[in-house]
Amino acid sequence: MRRSGARFSVAIRTVVLDRLSGEAVYGAGGGITWDSDAGAEYAELQTKTAVLTTGRHNHHLLETLAYSPEHGARHLDRHLARLADSAAYFGFDWDAAHTREVLQSALSGHANPARVRIRLTRGGDASVDLAPLPATAADPVVLVIDDEPVDSTSIWLRHKTSRREPYTSRSARHPEADDVILVNERGEVTETTIANLAVRIDDVWCTPAAVSGCLPGVERAHLLESQRLHERVLTVADVLSANELAVVSSLRGWRAAVLGKSSRRRR
Repeated sequence: MRRSGARFSVAIRTVVLDRLSGEAVYGAGGGITWDSDAGAEYAELQTKTAVLTTGRHNHHLLETLAYSPEHGARHLDRHLARLADSAAYFGFDWDAAHTREVLQSALSGHANPARVRIRLTRGGDASVDLAPLPATAADPVVLVIDDEPVDSTSIWLRHKTSRREPYTSRSARHPEADDVILVNERGEVTETTIANLAVRIDDVWCTPAAVSGCLPGVERAHLLESQRLHERVLTVADVLSANELAVVSSLRGWRAAVLGKSSRRRR
């Protein structure tokens, strides 16, 4: 007699509705181990249940890149591909040809280097903002490490959107620094508030793994493909003991960085 195999599934963060009583139950929890931190576990639980008390955000998608009259829009195809992925994930209307037309119109006749920001609404409306390209500073970028953990499972860390509060709040807490390094609930570093992070350990330049919870930066992807960067899980201890630090972005490229005094006191 032929037997069919059983199939099972576990409902995670799913509402179970009792049609007779009208009551709904939403389950959320976490795995507790011997080295779990009570504060981090509670913060993670709050993040998982925030959907019950937080209204739907009318966010839009963003892409930020550099433009020069000589070379055009930096990594444009990569940025549009990432925009398409995010649009598909969030269910946004997306017309690649329309976005390219809007961008071309905005840049037509623009004779100076510029910061280009592409915005896409849920309905598929694309717009482009131009601003002067930030000047390249001679001094390294001063970084500090923020204590409040981010949720490595949050979808908002993996897509560039107008929901910037996790970044702006951390940046505002450290006015003494140029940028702030984020850390997840496991003590792994993820990225900075405006760039991806690069850490030289011995003779190898590394960047935090995507599973730690970071934006898949366009410049980061380019450097990974060229093997100038190598992806791995990095801890705060790795950053504190690193030979060198840098931040990378499609807007400003590769910039050397150092830790500020408030980070060094964590040793």
